Amino acid sequence: MSAEEFVRLAYYPGCEAKTINKAADEATRKICKRFGVGLIELENAGCCGSVDLRIQDFEATLALNGRILALTEETGVYSFAGGRPYLFTICNTCAYNLQTAAFRYNPKYVEGSQEELDKLNKTLAKYGRIYRGTANVMTLPWVMIRTVGYPAFRDALVKPLNGLKIAPFYGCHMLRPDKYYGFENPMKPTSLDILIKEFMDGDTVEYKSKSLCCAFHKLMTEEKTSYLSIGHILKDAVDHDADMVVTPCTQCQVALDLYQREAVKEIGEEFEIPIVYLSQLIGIATGIPKEELGFKEHVVSPIKLLEKKRF
Repeated sequence: MSAEEFVRLAYYPGCEAKTINKAADEATRKICKRFGVGLIELENAGCCGSVDLRIQDFEATLALNGRILALTEETGVYSFAGGRPYLFTICNTCAYNLQTAAFRYNPKYVEGSQEELDKLNKTLAKYGRIYRGTANVMTLPWVMIRTVGYPAFRDALVKPLNGLKIAPFYGCHMLRPDKYYGFENPMKPTSLDILIKEFMDGDTVEYKSKSLCCAFHKLMTEEKTSYLSIGHILKDAVDHDADMVVTPCTQCQVALDLYQREAVKEIGEEFEIPIVYLSQLIGIATGIPKEELGFKEHVVSPIKLLEKKRF
């Protein structure tokens, strides 16, 4: 059952969700419809540049993301107090790049300046666009907690997650640098724990690796180092008796699932643990059939676990 639409957000899934992690995008659209959150996807938005371009050409990365923020303003979706358009993305690296640009191109912020905004608009003008410096960025945990909220979420809860021991994995780009966000303590994050325990009645495991980097961006250049990082994160979750790992980042989900077997082998272990995207978990809790949540695309599928736990 879908709720009546009560809010609209500009939506930027990111490249990962359009290619090798389509399940995260599809699940996100399903749960947003269930909660009455309308998504206005940006057209021809392009890539945010990820970390690769950011390292090679920081100014080009800022300009790319400034264009995406201009597209956000063009949607005309001004749903929050103060009339600021919010762009919702399900990739933490996208959030990192977009929020960096949002700060640089807003003269009201310490690191922003009118000069930088004018420079961006000189480029955008060639393509008939302008950015006014008003957009901000949201990720999935914030949309669920701040926009949907506890009462509406609980009204939609069909299958409380009692009996599931879940390792929340925040990753790094949703938390740091904290000057771009301010939503929670970057060293002791709680949003995923709150969603799992208080919103969905699940159990979380406390483990040291929950806010480490998933090493996705080192996979192309330092494969062994990445495998070691991924392997130790997963072993930490397994050692704390987690049934699954849940993350709100499409790139973290890909790193921990797609490369899991190589990573576990690299650290000399033998185990498997499902890596579930947050919107997929919310889908289970709100009664969306697991067959519709893209679990068949996973390397380590959670379907047997969910059936065993009677979900």
